[in-house]
Amino acid sequence: MKKFLLSLVTVFLMFFGLTLVSKTFVRAEVSDVILLITNPGEDMSTQMNINYQTDVEGTFVELAKKSEGDFSKAVKYTGECQAPILEVAGTNFGWDWGKSKPSKYVCEVNLTDLTPGTEYMYRAGKTNMSETYYFNTADNDGRFTFVVMADPQIYGASNQKTANDNMNNAIKNAAALGTNIELVLGAGDMVNQGGVVDNWKMLYDLDIYQQMPLAGSTGNHDYCDGGNGKSPSSIITDTVYNNPKNSPEGFTEGCYWFKFDTALFIVLDSEVGTSGYNKQIDWFINIVESVEHQYLFVMCHRPAWGSGDSDNVAKLWTPIFNQYHVDLFFAGHNHDYGRGSTKVGASRGQSSFSNRFIAVDDTYNAANGDGAYGGYCIIQVTPTSLFYKAYDQNDTVRDSAIFEAQRGSTFSQTFDKDTFMNSFKATVLDTNSKRATLTWDKSCYGHVRYISLYNQSGTLVNKFFADSDVITSFEFGGLKANTDYVYKVKVELKDGTVIEKDLPFATRIDYGTYTNPNIQELSSSKLLTVDPANIKTTLLSGGKVYINDEYKVDYKITSKNIKLDNSLFTGSTDVIKLYGIVESDNSEVLLATITVGAKDPVLTVDKTNVNLIVGETATVKATVDQEGFTVVWTSSDETVATVKDGVITALKAGNATITATIDGKEIKQEITVKVENKPAVTLIAPSISLTDSTLKIDEVTGAIKYEVYDGTTLITTINKAGNVDLGALKLSEGAHTITVKAIGDGVEYLDSASSKSVTFTVKASEPVDPVDPVDPVDPVDPADPVKTGCNSAQVINYVFYLLSACSFLYFLRKRFF
Repeated sequence: MKKFLLSLVTVFLMFFGLTLVSKTFVRAEVSDVILLITNPGEDMSTQMNINYQTDVEGTFVELAKKSEGDFSKAVKYTGECQAPILEVAGTNFGWDWGKSKPSKYVCEVNLTDLTPGTEYMYRAGKTNMSETYYFNTADNDGRFTFVVMADPQIYGASNQKTANDNMNNAIKNAAALGTNIELVLGAGDMVNQGGVVDNWKMLYDLDIYQQMPLAGSTGNHDYCDGGNGKSPSSIITDTVYNNPKNSPEGFTEGCYWFKFDTALFIVLDSEVGTSGYNKQIDWFINIVESVEHQYLFVMCHRPAWGSGDSDNVAKLWTPIFNQYHVDLFFAGHNHDYGRGSTKVGASRGQSSFSNRFIAVDDTYNAANGDGAYGGYCIIQVTPTSLFYKAYDQNDTVRDSAIFEAQRGSTFSQTFDKDTFMNSFKATVLDTNSKRATLTWDKSCYGHVRYISLYNQSGTLVNKFFADSDVITSFEFGGLKANTDYVYKVKVELKDGTVIEKDLPFATRIDYGTYTNPNIQELSSSKLLTVDPANIKTTLLSGGKVYINDEYKVDYKITSKNIKLDNSLFTGSTDVIKLYGIVESDNSEVLLATITVGAKDPVLTVDKTNVNLIVGETATVKATVDQEGFTVVWTSSDETVATVKDGVITALKAGNATITATIDGKEIKQEITVKVENKPAVTLIAPSISLTDSTLKIDEVTGAIKYEVYDGTTLITTINKAGNVDLGALKLSEGAHTITVKAIGDGVEYLDSASSKSVTFTVKASEPVDPVDPVDPVDPVDPADPVKTGCNSAQVINYVFYLLSACSFLYFLRKRFF
């Protein structure tokens, strides 16, 4: 009997041991899905992306408007599901699933045709649905709010709680500002070890990600696989994110762009080394130039200062960010806060960068040079300004700024090319006559792509991306003082046309002139009264008086009254000239000419009617019967005809009145100008030839550019005749019928017919080897990974199970055999 009872106890312990073993590997889930997250669609007014993992076949997403209250009218979306990549050949990349078995499927659901400005709710699963998640589509009114977090490096309950508290505080503080957050930007290192599934589970459990999308960049920790080695690409985050598939060639979802309202967001991958940085530049430029936007936000993990690979960001990307007027650039990695020269905390060399460049503090408050502040940034977007605040973990505002919009919210609807070209002016700097400023009218915003300035030898001085109605000028140097120049301005418009204009200017500073000079006769002298209000007196050291071109006396440059003795005058008619002495080089500049005792001069012109064709000039000679008078020329409509020193230049068809006036007197002559267009000429078709993949295009007189077609499809445009490498255009495999058109300016020359065709054949290309991985660099060492495999508790369970089984078999043998 004792043996029998002992055997029953043994059997009970055996099954209890089996239960313990089973609990080590089996995981109970609340729903059919795990790692559920909302990511941005390319256009977030109508698109949103969802990602999750599951063991269940046939899962789906149910989507409804929040206003509907429940899912009774929900629309079902079935995404694309495929098995997760567990390892990559030739690397130590792999996932660490902890105590769980790997998911069978990674599912991506792309929601399209959504209604702008609407709050949606959704859930995912099949039988056991997930909790309800929410997001807002952009309403395109130019107003929204987003938050930026960086380096939460989730790996445990403590830093998960800190990150969750920070994000909940962000929602609370945004509400206090009278706004609601609609988007989270994550500037990389979102988890401590990208290949550890439990890290992502804890990240996605943050309250904020049930309420809105996450747009994340890939940090060095996110690149780390389950073995704490670096993966060859952002393939890990490709598994847990469903970002827009619009990355540059050779990159995955770690590099992408999307629009929210009027803002363009571009996310770059800073974990790819020098060659990877260079490969993203052309893609970045193409997106910025082709996607319309009012605001431009850029994010990657590495900042421009203070840590590994910052030199690449500073050297390769920062000039591009400045050229394209990035509104705010976000990064992380440093684990302390900094914003250009307004650094709050430990200095890392950021003072030489724009105040629009931001290194976001780590969200989990690691010990660092700033002293465990932690925090996040809130950005309110409006049609005129960005309102920026950076908070620490204690809800203290550590930094704030208002950034005025660098672009308007609307484009000019009355843009006129001729009027715009006539708005260009080059003005020498008052403080430095060797530098000048090129200015233009803001109406170009939305219509002009590039403004280029060339010097007299044809060398490019500057090529400016004209994407702003606020920034409408740039400085240039390399000039000589007191010199006449004729530079050339070239404007590339978004409609594909190119316009050029000669730009004459001189490096002579206008020191002003005395207005309304007056002479009063005294008993033994003459009192000259002048108004120096328009004289740049701070640039002049003194003044000199000349009478009949002979120096007589000095005078104080700021004086309003100049007393001149009668003995200085020699005749019935005398000419007084007042000169200022330039402080920088002691040269003399004429400020006023006054004639004493003279009769009114007579002005005559040799023409009173002029007929011109656009582009022609005519010279009108003006004569004054007395010396010492200057003729001033003006045009009633400078869009039709301009005039300089009597030379009239016809610009466009129409009528204008040219007026010659004696300076300082109401004596004038008018010349009527009629301008007609030059009859247009159709260009001849260009001659072309093909050698291997090189297409040669012969020059056509009058052509401003050449369009190359594949059949009826335009494949490229060149501004000058010459060679085109068809192989570089990456045409599809097979034969292509190539023709070329010569394009005229639409005024003097009309477009030609198509050239005779040539046939270009594209053969299949060879596959390209992948880029080798780059080792990560990080100021904070990641936590040692938890090793998986058999542990001591599991071994004891197995041994106990085997002993129990043997005891049971022995009992059966003794009892029944």
